[in-house]
Amino acid sequence: MGLADELGAAGADVVAVAAGEALASYSTDAYAATLAAAIGAHEPYAVLVPSTPNGRDLAARVAARLELGLTGDIVGLEVDGDGHLVQLKPAFGGNVVAPIRSRTLPNMATVRPGIFEALEPDPSRSPRTLDLDVAAQDPPRVRTLEMRPAPDGDAAALDAAWAVVCVGMGVGGPAHIAELDGLRDALEAQYACTRDVADAGWMPKQLQVGLTGRSIAPALYVGVGVRGDFNHTVGIKRAGTVVVVNNNRRATFFKQADIGVVADWHDFVPALVRELRSAMGHP
Repeated sequence: MGLADELGAAGADVVAVAAGEALASYSTDAYAATLAAAIGAHEPYAVLVPSTPNGRDLAARVAARLELGLTGDIVGLEVDGDGHLVQLKPAFGGNVVAPIRSRTLPNMATVRPGIFEALEPDPSRSPRTLDLDVAAQDPPRVRTLEMRPAPDGDAAALDAAWAVVCVGMGVGGPAHIAELDGLRDALEAQYACTRDVADAGWMPKQLQVGLTGRSIAPALYVGVGVRGDFNHTVGIKRAGTVVVVNNNRRATFFKQADIGVVADWHDFVPALVRELRSAMGHP
């Protein structure tokens, strides 16, 4: 199945394709010129770009070129009664989500990956394809000196994980994280962390989950020593079963969790690992 067919199965009615040697790898100049020309030719209602490093670079260049407003890193979309696109964006350090309406058309925003739930694929759908012209480039202002793969393997695994063990500040320090390896391995899970943990340097930023981090949707989420403030829980709103382990019975997370365990994790986690291994027939 080609990319156009995959996008059609995922819900696209029309797939616009721009193909050319200049677009073989990401180039700010070539991509911005081509997308800007396509917007000018087809006048869409909205242009949504993934809020990835390349996506943020591309969207900003195109918005500036076309003198459009741009809302960055949105976490939600709504259409109001007047047909305006309302873009929901974290504000004030992630403590609130602000609704934003653009004064220019098309609406343009970068969208945080993983924030929306994907439709169930329908292989019977066949999209219409639209060929886009690859815009002629001015002399490039950006030169690629070297290409290196990003060390993002852990983050990619986190996005696809069926189970996640999330580390909060209540774990006590980076030296204690290894004590959760048994739980992670028993569940075949991936590690994640809160913003405070990432800011403290205990774990890498690419594992940060929440309003200013990643959005994930594991079938099972286990938070250990996590307070559960809004700016973290918004990143797991599509998670399946949420389990919280905290020795503070007043932790905010208990109001939202499916299962809340009030206990010292040093006592509870080893006992849970033993039960899991026993249930799975492992010594």
